[in-house]
Amino acid sequence: MEGLETSFQVLHPQRGNPKWYVHIGDFANMLKAFIGSNYLSIAFAFHQSGLVPGVVCLLLIASVTDHCCHMIVKCKYKAIDAVVCVESVSETGATNDGDVVIENTFSFELRQKMLRNLSYGDVGKISYGRFGLYIVNFCIFITQFGFCIGYFIFIGNTIQAIFPFHMCNLMNGTYLCGGDNRTSNYGDTSLSRRDVYSGSNNSIGSSMTHFYLANQESDSDPSMLELDRNTTGMNVTNITAISTSILLSTAPSLKLLVLLPLPVFIGFSYVRNVRHLGGISVGANISIFFGAVAVLIYLMADFSVSPSYRLYNWAELPIFFGLVTSAFEGIGTIIPIESSMEGNRHNFSAFLHGAVGTLSLVLLAFGVLGYLKFGESTSQMINTNIPSTTWVATAVNICLCIGVILTFPLQIFPVIELAEVYTFADGKCCGPKKGITDRHADYSDQDALLPSDSSSSSHVPLAAAISKEVSTLKRNVLRMFIVGVAAGLAVIFRDNFAYIGAFTGAIGSSMLAYILPCLFYNKLCGPSMPWYIKAKNIIIIIMGVSCSVISLYSTIRNLVDSA
Repeated sequence: MEGLETSFQVLHPQRGNPKWYVHIGDFANMLKAFIGSNYLSIAFAFHQSGLVPGVVCLLLIASVTDHCCHMIVKCKYKAIDAVVCVESVSETGATNDGDVVIENTFSFELRQKMLRNLSYGDVGKISYGRFGLYIVNFCIFITQFGFCIGYFIFIGNTIQAIFPFHMCNLMNGTYLCGGDNRTSNYGDTSLSRRDVYSGSNNSIGSSMTHFYLANQESDSDPSMLELDRNTTGMNVTNITAISTSILLSTAPSLKLLVLLPLPVFIGFSYVRNVRHLGGISVGANISIFFGAVAVLIYLMADFSVSPSYRLYNWAELPIFFGLVTSAFEGIGTIIPIESSMEGNRHNFSAFLHGAVGTLSLVLLAFGVLGYLKFGESTSQMINTNIPSTTWVATAVNICLCIGVILTFPLQIFPVIELAEVYTFADGKCCGPKKGITDRHADYSDQDALLPSDSSSSSHVPLAAAISKEVSTLKRNVLRMFIVGVAAGLAVIFRDNFAYIGAFTGAIGSSMLAYILPCLFYNKLCGPSMPWYIKAKNIIIIIMGVSCSVISLYSTIRNLVDSA
């Protein structure tokens, strides 16, 4: 009996009673995992869908996201149960009470190790082998890398919006700009009027000079019609049919502004341990919070409904799916966050409901208010709808830029980690050959998942590690290359912030949030699962795949059209 009591205490430890500040910290981590900078494009998402489908689909996506987040955590525990059962049987075959205590003690040690270290990729590997691991890592890589590209684009466009404009009047075929009688003759430049966005800054012609046409028919503030470089068909010589003046931006080339944070981002990429980013994360949270509050205050101040908003826009609804799915960006970090809540995991469900609910309210506020206020003039980034001449715009843009810059190292860290594992791990193209180094004595950055006395097991995924034989120079070159590729893609798609988010949501976020949790749950719980639960999961998978494919097609079509 004493052995059985010991077994019960080992397998069922009492849950903790954490202090109030632990609750606040755990909820803050959960909320920060979901809230990034993508809320700034939600008003544009409503512009794509129309008001009514936008509200309904956002609430539906939020509900499914919350459900699937719970499901992936359940998959984690099911995977642990499966592995612990196999490991316990293979470790001992004893049947007496003393042996049961040894077996349960080993199982508890293994379980606790897995509770702290099991990742989304490990759940995929336990469910579907190496294929499950690879597909999870691919989706995480695409999602995080897409966010990083978006950060370059966001900073470049936001800095560009801070620069003032010169009013240029047409006289004898030449535009006279500002009070210094500087001239700008764009007679040979090919232009178009593909979209109408008030306040967004796009480039025109090979000279990369930015300007807006004054709109004589609009009462919006700032009242201007955008001409951009994205399509051809209208020459500047025809501008007189629309207006006799333009606003010429004094900003440098958008290409250069997008590349402006590159040195800082390369420096952040050299950080080896995510724990060193704690202070940076706090600064990012504060900056993004103040920026978001300022934008929200501007939207509510002197609020009036634009006559150009639409209730329905079914043609572009797939873009909405990708944008909103990418805005719920916390699914990839749910398992690590739940793992970090040791002693407080019984509050995980409440914190998750609160975080998803809070984010849903934030997205609804930005989406509905932004779209109703600006209508068809809604920008891809709502902050660029704020007139750049106001102090509010300057303060908002500075706060948001600081927040995004400080968030970048947290977003690029998983990308670099995965790239290094598939490049420098044992047996990989640039790593040491398998079997040359000692498994536990010669590795850096990460620990093996299994306890040391069970390292020979083949049933449990082991956390990948990089041998110390791989030089720091090689790793730094790879990190610099990854950030450089993100910067290069950002330059190419510098005018497509929202579509990069939609592309990321359609490929990576939808797989991580909807499809994979249901696949893993059906695999791990299949025999004992009621038929209606299995049917529900299959419906989510079918809907997720269908929406992802349609959204991806629409996003690529828009990117090609704007190229």
